[in-house]
Amino acid sequence: SARRPNLGAEYRGGRERVPHRAAIAASDGPDGSSQRWSRRRVVKAYLRTFGCRANQYDTEAVRAMIEASGGEIVATPDDADLAVFNSCAVTAAAEADLRQSVRRAARRAPALRTVVMGCAAARDDGTIAALPTVEQVVAGGDLLGVAEALGLPAPASVDDRAAQGTL
Repeated sequence: SARRPNLGAEYRGGRERVPHRAAIAASDGPDGSSQRWSRRRVVKAYLRTFGCRANQYDTEAVRAMIEASGGEIVATPDDADLAVFNSCAVTAAAEADLRQSVRRAARRAPALRTVVMGCAAARDDGTIAALPTVEQVVAGGDLLGVAEALGLPAPASVDDRAAQGTL
């Protein structure tokens, strides 16, 4: 009896799972396209910070988490798969700017996955969560919550502080 070719996935180069050539022709890529693919697609993230230096620090920590996991930071939401908005609640104008920026990003990139963190997120009464493309609202600078929302591993320094109860 003739052997059928293996149409399942196999290891190539010992790194990651890659579909067999025949399976590629019959399947979609990881992003839903019908293109041929052989490597995991790099996640592209758009970051926007409103407010104080503490928010800027938290955004830099999020940037480090994304880059450490192999992601790429992009300049506009048009080029991004996900967006993280770090919000400020000092003034009503800051919250209005946040809502406007999230809506604008959603119009420009309807498939965008959005996470809102920061002070305004901590005070959210459901208004921010109801904005288009917002998948998660994370209170304050909860870096573990942001990492979880983005599906990323938390950096060791955040894990250590959480274990010690100082986060």
